[in-house]
Amino acid sequence: MHKLTLIIIGVLFASYAHSQEYVRMMQSKTANFYEIQEAFNKYWENKSYERGKGWKQFKRWEYLMESRVDENGNLPDPSLAWDEYLKFHQKYNATTAKLGSKSSNWTPLGPQSWNSIGWNPGIGRINVVAVDPNNSSIIFVGAPAGGCWKSTNGGNSWTPLTDTLATLGVSGIAINPQNSNEIYLATGDGDGSDTYSIGVIKSLDGGNTWQPTGLNWSTSQSRVMNKIIINPNNPAVLYVATSNGLWKTSDSGTSWTNVRSGVFRDVEFNPLNPTTVFACTNTNFFKSVDGINFTMITNGLPSISQIGRMSIAVTADDTNYVYALTTNSSDNGFLGLYRSTNGGSTFTLRANSPNIMGWNTSGTDSGGQGWYDLALAVSPNNKNELFTGGVNVWKSTNGGSSFTANTRWNWPTGSYGYVHADIHTLDYFGNTLFCGSDGGIFKTSNAGNSWTDLTAGLEVTQFYRLGMSATNAGTIIGGAQDNGCSLLKSGSWTHVTGGDGMECIVDYSDNNFIYSTSQNGNIYRSSNGGASFSGITGSISENGAWVTPYVIDPNTPTTLYAGYTNVFKTTNRGTSWLQISNFSATGTIRSMAVAPSNSDVIYIATLTQIRKTTNGGGSWTVINNGLPNLNISYITVHNQNPNILWVSFSGFSNGNKAFKSIDGGASWTNVSGNLPNMPVNCVVYEYGTNNGIYVGTDMGVYYKNDDLLNWEAFMDNLPNVQVNELEIFYPTGKIRAATYGRGIWESNLFQANTPPVAQFMSPDTAICPGVCAQFTNQTINLGQQWTWYFPGGTPSTSTDLNPIVCYPTNGTYDVSLVVSNVNGTDSLYKNAYVVVQSPTAGIGLPLTEGFENGTVSPSGWRVINTDNAETWEHNNTLGAYGTSTSCVFIDNRSNDYTGQLDWLVSPRYDFTGVSTSSLSFDVAYAFFGGTRYDTLSVYYTNDCGATKQLLWKKTGNDLATAPNYPLFFVPTASQWRNEVIDLSSLNGLTSVDFIFENAAGFGNTVYLDNINIIDSAFVGVSELDMNNITIYPNPANNILTVVGLLTDNNVSMLITDLTGKEVLYPKFNRNSQQQINISSLAKGIYFLQINTTKTNKIIKFIKE
Repeated sequence: MHKLTLIIIGVLFASYAHSQEYVRMMQSKTANFYEIQEAFNKYWENKSYERGKGWKQFKRWEYLMESRVDENGNLPDPSLAWDEYLKFHQKYNATTAKLGSKSSNWTPLGPQSWNSIGWNPGIGRINVVAVDPNNSSIIFVGAPAGGCWKSTNGGNSWTPLTDTLATLGVSGIAINPQNSNEIYLATGDGDGSDTYSIGVIKSLDGGNTWQPTGLNWSTSQSRVMNKIIINPNNPAVLYVATSNGLWKTSDSGTSWTNVRSGVFRDVEFNPLNPTTVFACTNTNFFKSVDGINFTMITNGLPSISQIGRMSIAVTADDTNYVYALTTNSSDNGFLGLYRSTNGGSTFTLRANSPNIMGWNTSGTDSGGQGWYDLALAVSPNNKNELFTGGVNVWKSTNGGSSFTANTRWNWPTGSYGYVHADIHTLDYFGNTLFCGSDGGIFKTSNAGNSWTDLTAGLEVTQFYRLGMSATNAGTIIGGAQDNGCSLLKSGSWTHVTGGDGMECIVDYSDNNFIYSTSQNGNIYRSSNGGASFSGITGSISENGAWVTPYVIDPNTPTTLYAGYTNVFKTTNRGTSWLQISNFSATGTIRSMAVAPSNSDVIYIATLTQIRKTTNGGGSWTVINNGLPNLNISYITVHNQNPNILWVSFSGFSNGNKAFKSIDGGASWTNVSGNLPNMPVNCVVYEYGTNNGIYVGTDMGVYYKNDDLLNWEAFMDNLPNVQVNELEIFYPTGKIRAATYGRGIWESNLFQANTPPVAQFMSPDTAICPGVCAQFTNQTINLGQQWTWYFPGGTPSTSTDLNPIVCYPTNGTYDVSLVVSNVNGTDSLYKNAYVVVQSPTAGIGLPLTEGFENGTVSPSGWRVINTDNAETWEHNNTLGAYGTSTSCVFIDNRSNDYTGQLDWLVSPRYDFTGVSTSSLSFDVAYAFFGGTRYDTLSVYYTNDCGATKQLLWKKTGNDLATAPNYPLFFVPTASQWRNEVIDLSSLNGLTSVDFIFENAAGFGNTVYLDNINIIDSAFVGVSELDMNNITIYPNPANNILTVVGLLTDNNVSMLITDLTGKEVLYPKFNRNSQQQINISSLAKGIYFLQINTTKTNKIIKFIKE
């Protein structure tokens, strides 16, 4: 299947209020972090913090994003972490699963359920709920960063369905009512953008496996989906509301049409007549009576400038009733509940008070956070009974004229039902109302008289940090977004403190003393093993970072240190604190470590500066010399030598992930090695090993010690998830991970006495004489010694890690590799691994390749990526001149791979008897500026690449088709150029390969499309030359109309299907406009090819 892509980059808000400019800015892919931050600070200037108004949601995003942006504040490409993950595993771990030689074996520890002594218990956020229409015991839920889960017993237990996918966000689920095994997921996190969308994916086996549909996106597009619905009468028809418009499919997801542009938040069918569809953006309500043409309805609704966000609901009890819930653009509080009694043609205001968007159950507070949590549902049996969701759930029994609070966000709730704060979905299935909130899934079967929590069994908690007992394997405490701090003890999880939970500690000398925190450094202490907690930081006047670091002295357990702007110390477990530094305003402290062998040695770091004291805080020294000017994420110190330490770095600076010092920070050594280029969130040293360290990244865990040459992936059975902290439990040899979206996990430690397992590969196993082959050492547990043997090759032996070997003559050649580490030796012999033979004749012309089949390497094409780094990829969202949605590209912008060459190689062609021919292609590129530029060259080879001849080359400004652009370049329809190369000199050559070579210079993205070679001056596909030719309608039913045709005797037309099969030969009637009867074609995607003596054009269309 296609790449299913994800990265969790924070809590980005997908909707906005007009007055909150910072929220609007955060939707923009090209927005600058520091400008967004400034806009937020300006909005909140002279305002006091109040719960339920959005301040906390921004601070979550700010914390996560600040360490990931580059030095200029540019937001990262969300797909980078997954791309880097794939590259690492393709290069180093191709056979790991088969060999089973690695020692990691991760298992979940929860939480799966909760007890509570805190005030906002829960497990994690749920965006969407769906119930099998044929079996009410089967329930599906989608989480923003925890994927899709399934219950087959009414919510008593749950199974994850998407742990192997790269994106773990789900905001919409639709089930075919005629076939319950057919399930659709709308991916990405619609309300918070914890994850971005990869489009709509589909399962045909009840969720066991997934495949992409025709709406197949990349996370680099920074899009989200909000809701998906399926037509109950014709389940081939679905709609999905997205940040990129309202999309429709009529063929079960094979093809999709954008029926309305805009940021769509909600979509509903008329319950009894699904031809009628209602939809809304943040501010506009639409109605369609044919499912294609949508009309904006304004009669009775407030003006666009007043609305912050809208949600809609319908009821089978009376299909003339349509409700619209709106929030106020000025403060995201309650603007009004509107009702239509004529099928959505006009509306009237039902109520605009009390404030059902606030946190107070009396409704007397003002404002809210409707851009983040907004939900509406109407009973299918009572058109006047409806429920709304903001911070709490509210109920009306009179069609929205009045409301009463039905649930309360804080525990215990008294006379109210308990549903965790921040409601993201309310959905009726039968007579049961389901609710998804920041704390889990809840249901009521008696119109809200009581609520039942069904979250037990789900493991979707978004942890920031964890702590644990040094002696009791069953005592763990973690701090999580939305759901405070939870304590595992005696096999049961208890919610102990509220807010957003942060760093936690269990006293290593006395398990009765346990510490937790909420945001910005509010530390709590329990002296009775977690039975109760009380605050202990009232005497500290400073505010800390969102995740404030604090540590327990490794030699004196009554002493703790906490980092705010300054460092504070307590010698009585927090009863009183003493400031032991006097820093100016250089930022809040993010990381802290006390040397286990000498408590006077303490290391602290802000985002960009690391300091050290050797006298317990009497004086401090900056020790940044030799470190990159990047964002520090964590510090760990050797247990026996206080001068040996490691620091990790966040962000996407290639090769700057982990650094080590052996002299207390006087100098530093880069130990990043082969770590993938993604944020490293934490690093931990394993005591008693040969400098064995683990790092937690935005995509899993990696390990290295001094006996290994390379970092090893250490994530067997761990979901593809962000790891925020790692801690080691030494008595049983376990390492624990706090993940952001999948709870806490545990694995055995790395088996340090493991011998190597020899492995290697080469993409060049079938080559021509004189061509060189690139070999890659993929040995698991690779040590410091290895030797290659290449009998008959040049060289015949090598000690290079990844050697290049040339083979001058035809034949078959063996390859061997012998590897050693301190624990043993292994070897691998591959008989006749390389086959060398003279080139065979190529195929005949023409070549017409528009990359419409969804891959970078269609039949006969190859990508040669000798460095296993960034290379040519397929893009399924844009094509040359905006006339298609497919091309290929290479990203030179996101990582610095200067000097690396990547080839896109064509099939082999025979030019025998071809006297005149031309190669044409479309290119798009924006010059980054300065010395950062890339080069695109076109070569041909007639000897399999042993030699190559330059045909065309452009660099920097000469290559550019758009103005200088320092951000990730995505071309518009007008930012393409057609290039034509004369190939007359190739006449008579029989084995010609064409090579499109990208020479990276850390510049920007290069796009290619429509690569064509036609005999007899037949140039090929060029949308530029024939731009006036268009078709309509598209999608088409029986008749396809072509306009703008040339009235030329030599015009011909051809229709092919997705596989390239010729299916129809329309006759040209020499008119500029012509109708083609396509009624004989089956439903699907087709290509109309229009050929002239000078050029041709291919247009994709959909047959409905």
